[in-house]
Amino acid sequence: MEPVCDKIDYYEKNNLDRIIDTLQQAHSKGILHRDLRKCNILKDRDSRTIRVVDWGYAVDVHTSQPFAGGLDCASDLALKSVIERRSIVYQKSDDLVSLLRSFYLTLHGCNGLDIFAFGNKDFQGHAEKTMAFWKSHGQSELWQELFQLAESCDYQGLKNKIAELY
Repeated sequence: MEPVCDKIDYYEKNNLDRIIDTLQQAHSKGILHRDLRKCNILKDRDSRTIRVVDWGYAVDVHTSQPFAGGLDCASDLALKSVIERRSIVYQKSDDLVSLLRSFYLTLHGCNGLDIFAFGNKDFQGHAEKTMAFWKSHGQSELWQELFQLAESCDYQGLKNKIAELY
């Protein structure tokens, strides 16, 4: 058996556009991914098409659920739900923020961000450290504008602003 997709090493502008388009289509159908990060974005070996994979934690909009997915790219709303040990009503913006955080980590690395080990039982403590990391990273004017576009679910504005980086 041979893999049909490869992991992406970096985000290309066209890839980001396709991911945002995929999210917009899913969101228009009331579906939220909840675990968007680089390891869940693959490139088809034959067509080079970008695939957003691992929809196993996906939920319908307005559904209250406990946190699921990776903490490192999670939105502040999701991290806060882990810290407070409560369910979360995911928003479309949470997927977009996760995409931007994944993009940020790809560009700038994750120095200062402890990658969570699954054997670690202090999930809440890791969420607190991750929240602190994001309070001090991605704070430039450019990144703040990108995150604001994500928070407001301005899909086209987000694509336009990302295009300025390339």
